[in-house]
Amino acid sequence: MTEEEYNKLLERVVKGAEYLSNPMIKEKDYEYGLRVYDTLCEEVRSFRRVETHGIDYEGSKM
Repeated sequence: MTEEEYNKLLERVVKGAEYLSNPMIKEKDYEYGLRVYDTLCEEVRSFRRVETHGIDYEGSKM
């Protein structure tokens, strides 16, 4: 993942958090949005592990 892709991913995480904080959101939409948000956050965490510890997405050293 490039730094540009990472930054776009972070933007999506922020937009997702803003979307989920809307008190008028329907429960079904909230649940779907939360699943997407969790997936995006896991991608960010995986990227950070690679960048800081040299550990790839499966948890093995690169």
